[in-house]
Amino acid sequence: MGEPPVNYDFSAESISVGTPPTNHDFETGNFANWDVSGSVTLLTDAEYGYWAELKSSAILVSDAFVVDPNAQQILFDLGHLSSSYSYLEVYSLTGSDYTTETRITTFWCNNCGWQTKVLDPTPFRGQAIKLKFKRTGGTLGIDNLRTMAALADYTTTGTVERAEDESGNPYAKLRNGGSTITTAPLLVDSTTQQVSVRLGGLSSGSDQYQVDLLSGADFTTTTKLVLGTNVDQWQTFWFDVSAWPNQQVKLRIKALYGAIGVADIGLQRVVAPDWTVKRDTYIENDADGNPYISTNGTLVSPAFTLPADIQQILIRHRGTTASNSFEVKLLYGSDFSQEKYLGTSHRSQQGAWQTLKLGIGAHAGESVKIKLRPYGRIHLDDVAMGETLIPGWQTTKEYAVAVGEDQYGVYVISEQSIGAVALRSQKISNHIIDTNGLNRRYFSFAYDIGYKTSSLAQVSWTNEAGQSWVVFSKAADTPTGYTVGHFWLADFMGERGSLSVYATSGGKIYSVAGNTARQQLNEPFAHKVGLQIDTSTGAFGYQAQDVVTDGLLPLNFARYYNGHAATVGPLGHGWSHTYETRLVFTDEGHAGVVFGSGREAFFEWNSFSKKFTSSDVRIHDKLVKESDGTYTLTTKGIANIALMRPAR
Repeated sequence: MGEPPVNYDFSAESISVGTPPTNHDFETGNFANWDVSGSVTLLTDAEYGYWAELKSSAILVSDAFVVDPNAQQILFDLGHLSSSYSYLEVYSLTGSDYTTETRITTFWCNNCGWQTKVLDPTPFRGQAIKLKFKRTGGTLGIDNLRTMAALADYTTTGTVERAEDESGNPYAKLRNGGSTITTAPLLVDSTTQQVSVRLGGLSSGSDQYQVDLLSGADFTTTTKLVLGTNVDQWQTFWFDVSAWPNQQVKLRIKALYGAIGVADIGLQRVVAPDWTVKRDTYIENDADGNPYISTNGTLVSPAFTLPADIQQILIRHRGTTASNSFEVKLLYGSDFSQEKYLGTSHRSQQGAWQTLKLGIGAHAGESVKIKLRPYGRIHLDDVAMGETLIPGWQTTKEYAVAVGEDQYGVYVISEQSIGAVALRSQKISNHIIDTNGLNRRYFSFAYDIGYKTSSLAQVSWTNEAGQSWVVFSKAADTPTGYTVGHFWLADFMGERGSLSVYATSGGKIYSVAGNTARQQLNEPFAHKVGLQIDTSTGAFGYQAQDVVTDGLLPLNFARYYNGHAATVGPLGHGWSHTYETRLVFTDEGHAGVVFGSGREAFFEWNSFSKKFTSSDVRIHDKLVKESDGTYTLTTKGIANIALMRPAR
């Protein structure tokens, strides 16, 4: 890690610079080289030696002296010796004959005793001047006029001092608006993210400060790091310097109002390796010692590659106030210059860790960065942890998904109440059977929407050529409850492609093309091997005959299990039994006969001929709608089955 600037902690003692005016401390025992008028008396004591006492109409003018170019202070000792207020005006005398008189300041105090007073040497550096001390009230003492460099290796303007706190720790004190200190050059390490400045408000009022970074070949390029107000306490600020790797810079601190204390300037650190961090960002630990980031500035992650099957990312967060929130952006493209908002502003609850989930599947397999922008101070941990909940599907929008289960089976729902389910399947084949006409196949879609007005459930098909069709769309303003709809795909839409499903406003999606698992059991060329493994799909099956009775009307009860079934029946998920044979209808009147074994035979209804035709020409079952509204199914090898049409 890089080194701080020389004398970063102000441990170097103040030193005298230049030559003070002749007889600056009156130790000659007289006023030699001073001009005096009014009531000015030379006194002496054990502590101060000789000093000048100023009373009525007293004026004291020093001998000429050159203010050293390195001087940071013009100092003198001032005694407020009255039992009440005493006043002193200080003037500079400049020019070739020292006739240009300029008032520098006025000091006053109520019986304060002796103090060291500081004058700003900045306007006079390199010049010969005299100082004029004019008593305007009370009794005063003057002694030991001199020049000092208080802060070694710093450039200063205004009134600055080196002081120590109660523990003896040194710091720089900047008084009066406009005082500044500027460090010696420091080399920003290539890995450094932040440098420090410790600041403290020293007056009883509002103390205002500004911190600048000076860069460039001659340090003339100024970048403001912060402008703020400090209450009467010390605080360490860390500033982002990642834009200046391997460069020489200087830090300048300015007291805009009041009095500011400064310490520990230019310590360098890395907060989060490989991240870009802004403003006041630092590491904290929870009660168990686990680290997390505390920040009020923008963070940008290093580049990382999303897994090919990722659906969403997770971010743990916690607010520090009731109004905290943050934004998340995805940076992508060859140079990460493209930005995408992942959702809107996300609320961060005060004092409680939460996990935000965001859909990111549209960029699966890409190299990306995550950008986090807080509003106020928030805590962050475990940023961009990946999650895949639904194998074979990809999230297509920034909405994350969650999985639940009820009496109708497993469903997918948006993680956020204001979000939506937006998923796209992997490439699939629609397995349409060629019949020399319009070849199409019907698929089921189970959903539950309508929990907000204008709720939508939608299915789209996109083929490998990029052509797309909306094949199912339903809107609702009130809850639909568990509903099974149907859509069809035709051969002109392409044999391979992807299905996209979309449900808004808290809508649930239970299954897409769930009927194909049942229809596959009707596949004439499929075989079962081993433990009832379907050779065409790999689905695991199981069946057991639980009850068989003899007699004229024998009773049979068998259980069936299909690993690809998406439904929940009386016996549980994927199970069916002998007496679950039923009819299911599409809105167009097409019908699927679902057998107790779980298999399904699908028939298309011709509204002109009033007849059903098997959608699979290889299946020779027949379904007839009778005049009394019942249905008769004739299957190969067994007797006819009479079916009552269920209520819609």
